[in-house]
Amino acid sequence: MDASVSQNVIGSDPIEGARLGLRNIDRIAAFLVPATTRKGEGYSALAEKYDALITQRHRELSYVAKLVGGVEETRYQAGRGGLPFTPVDPQRQRQAVRFLVEQGFSAPASLMDEEILRRISPTGGSGALIGSSTDLLRRLVDPEVFQRMAEASAGAKRGYVGFDLLEDLNNGLFKELDAKAPRIDLYRRDLQRNYLTVLLVATGAISEPGGSGTSIDVESRSRDSGSLSSAMRKQAAKRDIYSPLADVAEQFRSGRGRPSEFRAALRAGIASLYKKIDAALVKVKDPETLMHLREVRSQLGQVP
Repeated sequence: MDASVSQNVIGSDPIEGARLGLRNIDRIAAFLVPATTRKGEGYSALAEKYDALITQRHRELSYVAKLVGGVEETRYQAGRGGLPFTPVDPQRQRQAVRFLVEQGFSAPASLMDEEILRRISPTGGSGALIGSSTDLLRRLVDPEVFQRMAEASAGAKRGYVGFDLLEDLNNGLFKELDAKAPRIDLYRRDLQRNYLTVLLVATGAISEPGGSGTSIDVESRSRDSGSLSSAMRKQAAKRDIYSPLADVAEQFRSGRGRPSEFRAALRAGIASLYKKIDAALVKVKDPETLMHLREVRSQLGQVP
């Protein structure tokens, strides 16, 4: 995954590009209602433009997510230039996760405006925003991302690895637990539950919602009539050439329940989150927050 290749990012800094993009979206959101409504007409145009803004916001944030576990490619030829593949700097990856936590996973006031949401739908108006955050989390909590992070750190000074990513997500998505009297609103409770679901699906403790299957699921490596499976072709494309021996390593490394960098980091990250919630429960006074955290802790405690 070349983190430097993204459509619509014309600069060299996807984080700063996303920052400016989100500011523009906030400005546009303020004009949505007057620009899309006419006296006596419905709100279909408002709903359409609102969805377009959410989609553009998601696109901006997805470019930042590519930096995490990313590798930049420079098409050097032999004897000309340096190494063609360079992992994204660990500090850069931390900055990307910090930006996503602060900007991407927080509720944007401009897009949570009731003047907009209550004109679009009687309920579930913020569903698209939660869906965007959930998709970003699925992109981050991914076996291939964790493996690239581990390989980039191997044989050198420890870089940014999967457990570091999970710790940053745990601390960022559950930052309310640091308060003297933690209180978590509905938007954040929904986001935290979806993060929990992403973790549980990744461990194999539960199935993917809707049975849709995602990038977390590993496709079958079976052959038919000597031809490559889709998963093999995918791996071959990454390596430029297909290697049967490399495919054996991929088969044993991937898959739910098998030892891997991904599974080891998940287990440690989940244990850390469990302890964080368990320690904070004694401070919670808000009934909804208390019920929510008890349920989350219970689910985390069932992970094998």
